[in-house]
Amino acid sequence: MEPYAYRENLESILAFTGQRATLTIGEAAQYLGVTDTRTVRRRCPKTFVGGWGTAATFARELCDYWQREGRKRK
Repeated sequence: MEPYAYRENLESILAFTGQRATLTIGEAAQYLGVTDTRTVRRRCPKTFVGGWGTAATFARELCDYWQREGRKRK
């Protein structure tokens, strides 16, 4: 089953990267608007191995992260 907002996240990430399927952890930090890449590693621990990750995995982990955080806030 596809996570909620996965396709929207993926389209947004691909537009940000110029349709590239891979991105660096630094680019992910820019996408999220954070300056510290450790924040990205905490939010998406499975995506960036060796500093690189795929847009699809990043989009999926963002969905998972927001679902986890949403449950904590309720």
